[in-house]
Amino acid sequence: MTNIFHIQDYIDSSDEEAVKKRIGTTDLRRILVWTINKGQEIQNHYHPDGEDLWYITQGKGIYYSNIEELNQLDEVDLEPTDEKGNKLFKSPRYIEEGDMIVFSQGMNHAVKATSDEPLVIISVLTPGSAKKVFIE
Repeated sequence: MTNIFHIQDYIDSSDEEAVKKRIGTTDLRRILVWTINKGQEIQNHYHPDGEDLWYITQGKGIYYSNIEELNQLDEVDLEPTDEKGNKLFKSPRYIEEGDMIVFSQGMNHAVKATSDEPLVIISVLTPGSAKKVFIE
């Protein structure tokens, strides 16, 4: 098994949804490359038995953590509110090439791509068997 990977070999976008390519998995870690076109997203989720690290290699987006409803947004909105004016999200943040985000065990997170070029994220999950639980 090799320990050198060329990320460009794993970038593969789709017009319909974000694309996930697995680089490798062991008992200790799982490495994925996400390619996310403008307006696409990684759905709100958490890892009850692991941690997730994202490194952004290309593009821009907005990520949310500890949120309720990313999937109901029709457009990227940094200050979405309900009908009473209450903010829906606690932590919208811009992300771009060179940023790294660490999500602790159980911390929910989601991202939506905002740039014309695809948002490319290297995700490292520990341990490799960490489960992913979607939040509806």
